[in-house]
Amino acid sequence: MNQNSHHENFSRLTEVIAPGGHMVHVWPLEGGVSAQVTAMEISGPDGVTQKLVVRQHGDIDRKTNPQVAHDEYRLLELLTALDMPVPKPVYVDDSGEIFSEPFLVVTYMDGDPNYEPENQGAYLMQMAGLLSLIHKLDVTRDELSFLPTVADLGTKLIATRGGNGVAAPIDNLAAILLALDGNWPPAQVN
Repeated sequence: MNQNSHHENFSRLTEVIAPGGHMVHVWPLEGGVSAQVTAMEISGPDGVTQKLVVRQHGDIDRKTNPQVAHDEYRLLELLTALDMPVPKPVYVDDSGEIFSEPFLVVTYMDGDPNYEPENQGAYLMQMAGLLSLIHKLDVTRDELSFLPTVADLGTKLIATRGGNGVAAPIDNLAAILLALDGNWPPAQVN
């Protein structure tokens, strides 16, 4: 995609998200491996600016789940409603009218990895608290039924030897799957 069409696509997206507003700045976010991730700052018609993130999932994710953008949007809606500290979903589109591939827009959450926190104990307690909130979620809720189960993902990883989507023969695969049946995922402790 050339620079002009890239700019035009994000300008069109801005008009959809904030009619009468304009795009201020667009820049790539580095580090993702399963999606092309781009940040954008837009100004609404009232002059208020906001930063957003556009996620365009890669081929492997789309082949595994053609609805991956919609599923991520739905999950973020549910997690936001539960006051989880996640980006808020803003927009999802698979029409091909703005970008050729499905995409998701979420709020931008500023931050950097901190590999050497000043107060490691407090840092780890905060992390443990957030992980505890995640693990307390009732994943058997009907509104989460669109998500794959750990058992499904584990079986697929075993069957494809790493999840690249290419089946490879595994000695005793039937015996492995039989042993996992009823024992996967491991029991959760409350």
